[in-house]
Amino acid sequence: MVRGARSLGQAALALMVLGACTSTVYRPSSTDTAAASGSSTNTPSASAPTDVRGDRLIVLQDDGNLASMAPDGANIVALTSEAGPDVRVSQPVASPDGRYLAWVEIRADRPSVVTATRAGEVRDEIPLRIAPFFLQWDPTSTRIAYLGSIGIGIGFGVIDEAMVEPRDIPVGGGSPLYLSWAPDGTELLVHVGPDTIGSTDMVHDLRPLRDAPGTFQAPAWLPDGRRLFDRVQGHDQQLVVAEGDHRNVLATFRGGVLFEPSPDGRRVAYRIDRGDGSQNGVYVQRIDGGRPVLVTRDETTAFFWSPRSDALLLMTAEPNASATTPVHRWRVWNGRIRFTSEPFVPSATFFDQYVPFFDQYAQALTPWSPDGSAFAYAGRSAAGDGIWVQRVEQGAAPSRVTDGGFVMWSPPER
Repeated sequence: MVRGARSLGQAALALMVLGACTSTVYRPSSTDTAAASGSSTNTPSASAPTDVRGDRLIVLQDDGNLASMAPDGANIVALTSEAGPDVRVSQPVASPDGRYLAWVEIRADRPSVVTATRAGEVRDEIPLRIAPFFLQWDPTSTRIAYLGSIGIGIGFGVIDEAMVEPRDIPVGGGSPLYLSWAPDGTELLVHVGPDTIGSTDMVHDLRPLRDAPGTFQAPAWLPDGRRLFDRVQGHDQQLVVAEGDHRNVLATFRGGVLFEPSPDGRRVAYRIDRGDGSQNGVYVQRIDGGRPVLVTRDETTAFFWSPRSDALLLMTAEPNASATTPVHRWRVWNGRIRFTSEPFVPSATFFDQYVPFFDQYAQALTPWSPDGSAFAYAGRSAAGDGIWVQRVEQGAAPSRVTDGGFVMWSPPER
């Protein structure tokens, strides 16, 4: 992946003062599984067990440390405590089954991936040759794929048996490089360089597909085993679903595309970008065909499906936002725009490191609560800076949870 911020126009916009509205606090889901927080050399000890049941927020705080907490800010587990000039913490991700966490630590320029239980008990530190800027658990919560800078390119590897007997498997490299896990976690679909898309089982070399990749970033492996990507066809590009040698064409266009399939694999949301950099709109279409539905023509910098695949969260830029003041609003679509937030400025960490590659990160993490009734984000509004939880209710104000520059939602343990 190539790092960089998105330009949003020329004029700055002063934040609007939030109107009077009722704040409704998100209530987390519950589970019968309980765990207690532990201690280790880089996790502060606790005098009493911390309740980590239900869904949790994973927050990268302003001091650079990582913490887990309930969506209302209670029951905090300090996952790290030594962040500073010599210890950098980044890229937290939760396993799909909600049992484990992983993040990157760089200590005196020595990178590693740290794995822990949801209660913060550090199980292992896996040293790596490169410093990852992206982590993703496989669907079985067994392996972790990572990407990191190496020379002028990008290195790609997998940590096998991450919570049992971790083993670092260097897989390959190239630039740019994007990936997607197969549903059973045994293979990866890889888009590398300007002209290669293929799959690898982490042991054998990349097996290229016969298609010439178009202008897109992350491919996607669907839950039913089909694959979703963009290809060049003559002077056009096509968003296609591949099953063996068969290609089902969803859209034909000029320019480029960023896309994200719904978690159930039944629909895909995609944004078509013209050759001049402007957007043609965000659309939703059924994977098995049918007419595309226009969601919005507003400039959209990122979008994320809800865990239940019934709603799309869109981050849309205000008309006169700028690169120095990138004012946005959140919108939620479920066949219509059912919610629009007050304006906010996303945190620098989220806007610079995550938003330009949202299609890749959407396969690794989510801002949505598991039940789809709320979402979390880091940013600044007229009410202040920090981590916010927003219920999807028109007129509901966001609730500030804590300080921080990045947040993701971790599902309940199952």
